[in-house]
This record gives sequence, structure tokens and C-alpha cells, in this order.
Amino acid sequence: ISKSILEASVKTGVKGTEIAQGVQLLAQAGFKNPVELSNVAGLLAKTQLAPTFGSVEETVDGLIAIFGQFNKELSDTGQIFDLVNKFAADFAVESRDIFEAVKRGGSTFAIAGGSLEEFVELMSVLRSATRESAGTLGTFFKTGVARMLRPESQALMSRLGVGEGTITEQLMQLSPIFQGLGRAEKFSVADQLVGVRQINRLMKILEALADPAIVGQLQQARRGVTGSVDRMAAQRLDDMGNALQRVREEFQKFITEVVHDE
Repeated sequence: ISKSILEASVKTGVKGTEIAQGVQLLAQAGFKNPVELSNVAGLLAKTQLAPTFGSVEETVDGLIAIFGQFNKELSDTGQIFDLVNKFAADFAVESRDIFEAVKRGGSTFAIAGGSLEEFVELMSVLRSATRESAGTLGTFFKTGVARMLRPESQALMSRLGVGEGTITEQLMQLSPIFQGLGRAEKFSVADQLVGVRQINRLMKILEALADPAIVGQLQQARRGVTGSVDRMAAQRLDDMGNALQRVREEFQKFITEVVHDE
């Protein structure tokens, strides 16, 4: 593991102590496989080259939350980082927002049949539409989704024409139906489904799922998930290399001018 940390530090320029701290936090959380921890060391280093991620400690804290809420494994780390990175880059949301929302409402969303990918997508859409805090939006995924699972809420959706399914499938079915309702009826239905405090957030999600532009943005983001951290890290390293080259050229120019003047 120490060798992997050193190699990651040399390749990315990220402090080895920061990478080591992240690996240690994972080990303390119960992840002991040395091969997987070695692989994660390199992945953690790359996140520090992407502007979408915060500190290593913050990133690991969010990663552990995802492991617990969505039943993911340490071996899924690369896919998780790619997913969070791509949506944080394409929508008005930051990785820390996604991590915080997972802590608040990820478990309830997962119990309702939702996947991590669906959670990240809906959270990204909701954050972009409302600009509300991650904590507030995470509470929607906790309390709002829980209310939608109640028998009376399921009965109401059934009367509206929504069939059984995961929470995401039901939201997708409800969205076009909801758009056909009058304003007062929309408020009434949303109130019955999620409660008065969460009306606006449910309405924003349902509106977004019916918006061709947003749906297209989601589809484009999905296609770009795989390898997104690698691409961003490579670009950052390339930019850093170009900047260093310019410094060298300017220094050489300065030396040449000094020698010429003498």
C-alpha cells in the first residue's frame, strides 16, 4: 500500500500524506483488503486533480456513506467517483452536495428501490432547479420519499394511473400525468404524496423529468460517466505541464536577455 501511495503521489503531485490519510480512514472503517486499498490510493489522488471534489478526507467520508446506504463495495470506488464527478461537472451541484444528500436520504431512496445512479441524477436535477442546500434536499429524499411509500400515497398514484415499481419508475410514470393537471390539482396531489413542506421539491423533479432539454442533459451525462475522472485528471496534468513549460520558456528568455545586455 505504501508503494501505491508513493506512486500515486509522484504521478499526480498530490501529497502522499493526504492520500495515506484517506486510505487510513477507509481501513478504520473496516476495509482491509490491501490490493483494493492500493487501487483506491491512486483513485483518491486523481480526485484531487478534479475541481468537482473537495479534500481527500471529505471525499472518503462521502464514499463511506455511499458504501453504507447503497450497499456498494470498495471495488466500486472508481465507478462511484466517475459518476459523482460527471454529474457535478455537468450540473449545478458539487460532490459534497451529493455526499451530504446521500447521508440524509440515501438509505430511504435505496429502500424504495432506487439506485445510486438514479439518486445522483435526481439530486443533480433538484439542486440545479432549486439551489437549495444539500441538507434540505437530502431531507426530501428521506421524508418525501418515505411518504410516497405509504399505502395512501400508493393508492393515490394508482388512481392517477401510476403502476407499481421502484420510486424512480413511479416518478417517471407520474411526471407526464402531473403535467396534465391544473395548478390547484398539482398542489393537492403533491401535498397528499409528500406533505406540504416538500411540495415544491416534488414538483421540480416532476417538471424536470418532463423537460426534453433536461432529459437530454441527463442522457448526455450518463454517456460520459465512464472514465470521467481519468479524463479530467489527465487534462489537469496536461495543463500543469504546459504551465511549467511556459515558465521554463520565460525563464530561458529572461536569461538570454540578461546575457545579451551584458
